[in-house]
Amino acid sequence: MTFRTILLTGSLLIAQQAISQGPKPAENVENKKIQAGLAFSSGMLLTNFETSQVNGSGVGGFFGLGFGANFNLTNNLGVYTGLEFHFERFRFSPSDNFNFKYDYNDKEIIRKKDDTQVLGVMSLRERRQNVVAANIPLMLMFRTNMIGYFRYFGKFGLRNSILLRQRVNDTGVFTEVNALPQNGKLEGMRATNDMFFLRTSAGLSVGTEWNFASSTSLSIEGGFYYGFSPIFNGNGKDDRNMSSLYLENDGARTYRSFKANQSVVEIKAVLLF
Repeated sequence: MTFRTILLTGSLLIAQQAISQGPKPAENVENKKIQAGLAFSSGMLLTNFETSQVNGSGVGGFFGLGFGANFNLTNNLGVYTGLEFHFERFRFSPSDNFNFKYDYNDKEIIRKKDDTQVLGVMSLRERRQNVVAANIPLMLMFRTNMIGYFRYFGKFGLRNSILLRQRVNDTGVFTEVNALPQNGKLEGMRATNDMFFLRTSAGLSVGTEWNFASSTSLSIEGGFYYGFSPIFNGNGKDDRNMSSLYLENDGARTYRSFKANQSVVEIKAVLLF
Protein backbone atom coordinates (compact mmCIF):
# COMPACT_ATOMS: atom_id res chain seq x y z
CA MET A 1 0.00 0.00 0.00
CA THR A 2 1.52 3.28 -1.09
CA PHE A 3 1.77 6.36 1.10
CA ARG A 4 -0.71 8.19 -1.19
CA THR A 5 -3.28 5.40 -0.73
CA ILE A 6 -2.82 5.45 3.03
CA LEU A 7 -3.22 9.25 3.13
CA LEU A 8 -6.35 9.18 0.96
CA THR A 9 -7.93 6.38 3.02
CA GLY A 10 -7.17 8.20 6.27
CA SER A 11 -8.67 11.46 4.96
CA LEU A 12 -11.87 9.68 3.90
CA LEU A 13 -12.22 8.01 7.31
CA ILE A 14 -11.73 11.35 9.12
CA ALA A 15 -14.27 13.09 6.87
CA GLN A 16 -16.79 10.29 7.36
CA GLN A 17 -16.36 10.47 11.14
CA ALA A 18 -16.82 14.26 11.12
CA ILE A 19 -19.96 14.00 9.01
CA SER A 20 -21.47 11.28 11.19
CA GLN A 21 -20.84 13.28 14.38
CA GLY A 22 -21.74 16.71 12.95
CA PRO A 23 -25.19 18.26 13.28
CA LYS A 24 -27.88 17.16 10.85
CA PRO A 25 -29.61 19.90 8.83
CA ALA A 26 -32.66 19.58 11.08
CA GLU A 27 -30.50 20.03 14.18
CA ASN A 28 -29.05 23.24 12.70
CA VAL A 29 -32.57 24.66 12.30
CA GLU A 30 -33.76 23.61 15.75
CA ASN A 31 -30.85 25.42 17.40
CA LYS A 32 -31.29 28.73 15.57
CA LYS A 33 -32.60 31.63 17.61
CA ILE A 34 -33.70 33.73 14.62
CA GLN A 35 -34.90 32.64 11.19
CA ALA A 36 -35.66 35.30 8.61
CA GLY A 37 -36.33 35.41 4.90
CA LEU A 38 -38.63 36.23 2.01
CA ALA A 39 -42.42 36.03 2.45
CA PHE A 40 -45.00 35.53 -0.31
CA SER A 41 -48.75 35.52 0.29
CA SER A 42 -52.07 35.46 -1.51
CA GLY A 43 -55.69 35.08 -0.52
CA MET A 44 -59.25 36.36 -0.36
CA LEU A 45 -60.71 39.52 1.17
CA LEU A 46 -64.17 39.10 2.70
CA THR A 47 -65.68 42.55 3.27
CA ASN A 48 -68.70 42.50 5.56
CA PHE A 49 -70.85 45.58 4.91
CA GLU A 50 -73.90 46.82 6.73
CA THR A 51 -76.50 44.75 4.90
CA SER A 52 -78.76 47.67 3.96
CA GLN A 53 -75.97 49.59 2.21
CA VAL A 54 -74.83 47.16 -0.48
CA ASN A 55 -76.07 44.29 -2.63
CA GLY A 56 -74.37 41.13 -1.38
CA SER A 57 -70.89 41.49 0.05
CA GLY A 58 -67.56 42.80 -1.13
CA VAL A 59 -65.33 39.92 -2.22
CA GLY A 60 -61.82 40.46 -3.51
CA GLY A 61 -58.27 39.20 -3.44
CA PHE A 62 -54.67 40.21 -2.82
CA PHE A 63 -51.08 39.16 -3.22
CA GLY A 64 -48.17 40.23 -1.08
CA LEU A 65 -44.41 40.09 -0.77
CA GLY A 66 -41.90 41.15 1.84
CA PHE A 67 -39.96 39.46 4.61
CA GLY A 68 -40.84 37.45 7.69
CA ALA A 69 -38.92 36.45 10.81
CA ASN A 70 -39.25 33.77 13.47
CA PHE A 71 -37.83 34.65 16.89
CA ASN A 72 -37.42 31.29 18.58
CA LEU A 73 -37.86 31.48 22.34
CA THR A 74 -37.57 27.70 22.73
CA ASN A 75 -37.62 24.76 20.32
CA ASN A 76 -41.43 24.71 20.58
CA LEU A 77 -42.36 28.35 21.17
CA GLY A 78 -41.65 31.45 19.14
CA VAL A 79 -42.88 34.79 17.80
CA TYR A 80 -43.46 35.59 14.13
CA THR A 81 -43.46 39.07 12.66
CA GLY A 82 -42.38 40.83 9.48
CA LEU A 83 -43.19 43.50 6.93
CA GLU A 84 -45.17 42.58 3.83
CA PHE A 85 -46.53 44.84 1.10
CA HIS A 86 -50.01 43.79 -0.02
CA PHE A 87 -51.70 44.74 -3.27
CA GLU A 88 -55.44 44.39 -2.76
CA ARG A 89 -58.59 44.72 -4.82
CA PHE A 90 -62.25 44.26 -3.91
CA ARG A 91 -65.54 45.47 -5.33
CA PHE A 92 -69.09 46.15 -4.16
CA SER A 93 -72.37 47.66 -5.37
CA PRO A 94 -74.53 50.05 -3.31
CA SER A 95 -78.07 48.79 -2.77
CA ASP A 96 -80.98 50.27 -4.70
CA ASN A 97 -82.15 51.97 -1.49
CA PHE A 98 -79.00 54.10 -1.37
CA ASN A 99 -78.39 56.32 -4.36
CA PHE A 100 -74.92 57.41 -3.31
CA LYS A 101 -73.41 60.35 -5.18
CA TYR A 102 -70.18 62.31 -5.02
CA ASP A 103 -68.68 65.44 -6.57
CA TYR A 104 -65.34 65.33 -8.37
CA ASN A 105 -62.75 67.46 -10.05
CA ASP A 106 -60.61 65.60 -12.60
CA LYS A 107 -59.30 62.56 -10.61
CA GLU A 108 -60.04 64.00 -7.17
CA ILE A 109 -63.19 62.99 -5.26
CA ILE A 110 -64.37 65.97 -3.23
CA ARG A 111 -65.11 65.59 0.48
CA LYS A 112 -67.62 67.60 2.49
CA LYS A 113 -64.81 69.64 4.07
CA ASP A 114 -63.07 70.46 0.76
CA ASP A 115 -63.39 73.87 -0.86
CA THR A 116 -62.81 72.66 -4.42
CA GLN A 117 -64.48 73.53 -7.69
CA VAL A 118 -66.94 70.83 -8.80
CA LEU A 119 -66.56 69.66 -12.40
CA GLY A 120 -68.91 66.67 -12.24
CA VAL A 121 -71.25 64.50 -10.17
CA MET A 122 -71.18 60.68 -10.10
CA SER A 123 -74.21 58.55 -9.15
CA LEU A 124 -72.47 55.39 -7.97
CA ARG A 125 -73.50 51.89 -9.11
CA GLU A 126 -70.33 49.87 -8.52
CA ARG A 127 -66.95 50.53 -6.92
CA ARG A 128 -63.67 48.66 -7.31
CA GLN A 129 -61.32 49.52 -4.48
CA ASN A 130 -57.56 49.24 -5.16
CA VAL A 131 -55.32 49.34 -2.10
CA VAL A 132 -51.60 49.13 -1.33
CA ALA A 133 -50.95 48.37 2.33
CA ALA A 134 -48.04 47.53 4.62
CA ASN A 135 -48.95 44.42 6.57
CA ILE A 136 -47.29 43.80 9.96
CA PRO A 137 -48.26 40.45 11.54
CA LEU A 138 -47.56 39.74 15.21
CA MET A 139 -48.15 36.07 15.95
CA LEU A 140 -47.36 33.67 18.80
CA MET A 141 -46.14 30.38 17.34
CA PHE A 142 -46.34 26.84 18.76
CA ARG A 143 -44.61 24.00 16.93
CA THR A 144 -43.51 20.38 17.21
CA ASN A 145 -39.98 19.04 17.35
CA MET A 146 -38.41 18.08 14.04
CA ILE A 147 -39.85 14.87 12.60
CA GLY A 148 -37.23 13.99 10.04
CA TYR A 149 -36.87 17.14 7.99
CA PHE A 150 -40.33 18.53 8.88
CA ARG A 151 -42.02 20.18 11.82
CA TYR A 152 -45.56 21.45 12.19
CA PHE A 153 -46.83 24.64 13.78
CA GLY A 154 -49.82 26.73 14.71
CA LYS A 155 -49.91 30.52 15.08
CA PHE A 156 -52.39 32.96 16.51
CA GLY A 157 -52.29 36.71 16.91
CA LEU A 158 -52.91 39.98 15.08
CA ARG A 159 -52.61 41.05 11.46
CA ASN A 160 -52.21 44.83 11.14
CA SER A 161 -52.49 46.59 7.78
CA ILE A 162 -51.38 50.21 7.35
CA LEU A 163 -52.88 51.99 4.33
CA LEU A 164 -50.25 53.37 1.95
CA ARG A 165 -52.28 54.15 -1.16
CA GLN A 166 -55.81 53.77 -2.48
CA ARG A 167 -57.56 54.38 -5.77
CA VAL A 168 -61.10 53.59 -6.89
CA ASN A 169 -62.61 52.68 -10.26
CA ASP A 170 -66.29 53.64 -10.26
CA THR A 171 -69.16 52.71 -12.56
CA GLY A 172 -72.40 54.67 -12.68
CA VAL A 173 -74.08 57.71 -14.20
CA PHE A 174 -71.96 60.84 -14.21
CA THR A 175 -72.83 64.37 -15.20
CA GLU A 176 -70.18 66.93 -15.96
CA VAL A 177 -70.68 70.68 -16.07
CA ASN A 178 -72.70 71.76 -19.14
CA ALA A 179 -73.01 68.13 -20.33
CA LEU A 180 -75.72 65.51 -20.44
CA PRO A 181 -75.72 62.56 -18.00
CA GLN A 182 -73.99 59.45 -19.33
CA ASN A 183 -73.32 55.90 -18.20
CA GLY A 184 -69.67 55.05 -17.84
CA LYS A 185 -66.61 54.62 -15.64
CA LEU A 186 -64.33 56.95 -13.74
CA GLU A 187 -61.00 55.17 -13.23
CA GLY A 188 -58.05 55.91 -10.98
CA MET A 189 -60.03 58.27 -8.75
CA ARG A 190 -58.37 59.52 -5.56
CA ALA A 191 -60.65 59.08 -2.55
CA THR A 192 -58.56 60.81 0.13
CA ASN A 193 -59.26 59.54 3.67
CA ASP A 194 -62.07 57.32 2.41
CA MET A 195 -60.54 54.29 4.11
CA PHE A 196 -59.23 54.18 7.66
CA PHE A 197 -55.41 54.18 7.80
CA LEU A 198 -55.23 51.07 10.05
CA ARG A 199 -57.09 47.78 9.69
CA THR A 200 -56.67 45.08 12.34
CA SER A 201 -57.75 41.46 12.34
CA ALA A 202 -57.19 38.54 14.71
CA GLY A 203 -56.88 34.92 13.72
CA LEU A 204 -54.88 31.74 13.47
CA SER A 205 -52.98 29.70 10.93
CA VAL A 206 -51.50 26.21 10.69
CA GLY A 207 -48.65 24.97 8.55
CA THR A 208 -45.45 23.03 8.13
CA GLU A 209 -41.75 23.86 7.87
CA TRP A 210 -39.54 21.80 5.57
CA ASN A 211 -35.82 21.93 6.29
CA PHE A 212 -34.60 21.05 2.80
CA ALA A 213 -30.99 22.26 2.84
CA SER A 214 -28.58 22.86 5.73
CA SER A 215 -30.12 25.72 7.76
CA THR A 216 -32.59 26.79 5.04
CA SER A 217 -36.30 26.01 5.37
CA LEU A 218 -39.53 26.55 3.50
CA SER A 219 -42.58 27.38 5.62
CA ILE A 220 -46.08 27.02 4.15
CA GLU A 221 -49.27 27.91 6.05
CA GLY A 222 -52.94 28.69 5.67
CA GLY A 223 -54.93 30.95 7.97
CA PHE A 224 -58.11 32.89 8.66
CA TYR A 225 -58.22 36.35 10.24
CA TYR A 226 -61.42 38.03 11.43
CA GLY A 227 -61.46 41.79 10.92
CA PHE A 228 -62.85 43.62 13.94
CA SER A 229 -61.85 47.20 13.12
CA PRO A 230 -63.75 49.47 10.68
CA ILE A 231 -62.15 49.86 7.26
CA PHE A 232 -63.90 53.10 6.23
CA ASN A 233 -63.57 56.48 7.91
CA GLY A 234 -66.80 57.46 9.64
CA ASN A 235 -67.95 53.81 9.82
CA GLY A 236 -71.48 54.57 8.59
CA LYS A 237 -72.01 57.79 10.50
CA ASP A 238 -73.76 60.79 8.95
CA ASP A 239 -72.36 64.21 8.05
CA ARG A 240 -68.69 63.60 8.71
CA ASN A 241 -66.43 66.30 7.23
CA MET A 242 -64.15 63.69 5.64
CA SER A 243 -67.04 61.90 3.89
CA SER A 244 -67.36 62.25 0.13
CA LEU A 245 -70.50 60.17 -0.53
CA TYR A 246 -73.88 61.74 0.01
CA LEU A 247 -77.60 60.99 -0.32
CA GLU A 248 -79.77 63.71 -1.82
CA ASN A 249 -83.41 64.35 -0.95
CA ASP A 250 -85.20 67.41 -2.40
CA GLY A 251 -81.86 69.13 -2.85
CA ALA A 252 -80.74 68.52 0.73
CA ARG A 253 -77.56 66.44 1.19
CA THR A 254 -76.76 63.92 3.88
CA TYR A 255 -73.12 62.84 3.77
CA ARG A 256 -72.55 59.26 4.79
CA SER A 257 -69.73 56.69 4.77
CA PHE A 258 -69.87 52.95 4.30
CA LYS A 259 -69.84 50.72 7.36
CA ALA A 260 -67.80 47.52 7.04
CA ASN A 261 -65.06 45.32 8.42
CA GLN A 262 -62.87 42.94 6.48
CA SER A 263 -61.76 39.36 7.12
CA VAL A 264 -58.94 37.56 5.32
CA VAL A 265 -58.26 34.02 4.12
CA GLU A 266 -54.52 33.74 3.47
CA ILE A 267 -51.97 31.27 2.12
CA LYS A 268 -48.36 32.19 2.87
CA ALA A 269 -44.94 30.79 1.98
CA VAL A 270 -41.78 31.98 3.76
CA LEU A 271 -38.24 31.03 2.69
CA LEU A 272 -36.27 31.08 5.94
CA PHE A 273 -32.50 31.30 6.32
